[in-house]
Amino acid sequence: MDDKRCKFVYCSLQDAHYQSLTGFCATILRRLGMEDDAIQSGQSAADKLIVFTDLLESLADRDERAILCLDEFEETFKRPAEFGNGFFEHLRSQLELGKFVFVTASRDPLQKLKLDGKLTSPFDNIFTKVELGEFTDEEAAEFIAHYDAQVQFTDAEKRFIASYFELHPLRLRILCDQVLTNRRRQWDNWALAESLGKAYGDFFPDRADEYTALAKRTVSVDNIGKWLGLIKQARDLITGKGDK
Repeated sequence: MDDKRCKFVYCSLQDAHYQSLTGFCATILRRLGMEDDAIQSGQSAADKLIVFTDLLESLADRDERAILCLDEFEETFKRPAEFGNGFFEHLRSQLELGKFVFVTASRDPLQKLKLDGKLTSPFDNIFTKVELGEFTDEEAAEFIAHYDAQVQFTDAEKRFIASYFELHPLRLRILCDQVLTNRRRQWDNWALAESLGKAYGDFFPDRADEYTALAKRTVSVDNIGKWLGLIKQARDLITGKGDK
């Protein structure tokens, strides 16, 4: 299928809009420009799911396809009253038809989440598991440049990011998020590095001790200059300045 016919939607399931079945279905439909009012709170869970998937499948009838990128997918497993076996079993049956696509991202594999949630649905076995690898230098710089286009990092913030640059996508996202959050706190670099280490440790508990010492990290001026240069190159490509 031509990529132009694919309708991509990114959803962070930490967003409260997605934390009920009604919100999950209606918000995704709204993001797709579809009839979100077709999902009503008074409907049964089964009826909501049927309406939701029927509308997603209607795109296929127009030679289009919804590609739903669901980040923090573990959030659904934390709310069994909203997302129980019926939710997963129905979606599995519809996904097998191939008329729409789910791409999920979670800290743990779906099978572990299913077992921890004491679910019996075989939802997990239709997915191909892909372990998150590291970015290349250029991909990491491009990620920062895209983030920068949304929030306009200051020169001081860019230098901090360059000082603690990470090639792992999740750690790089945490780094940018921490720097952005610090605009309100206005901590100095030492305190921000300690906060960053704690945030890393929360996501990667097996390396918590390593991240605890993050504030003591030393980085060469040359290395900072390298990353700042790569970020600038990526930003110029995104803005079109690199073509001139």
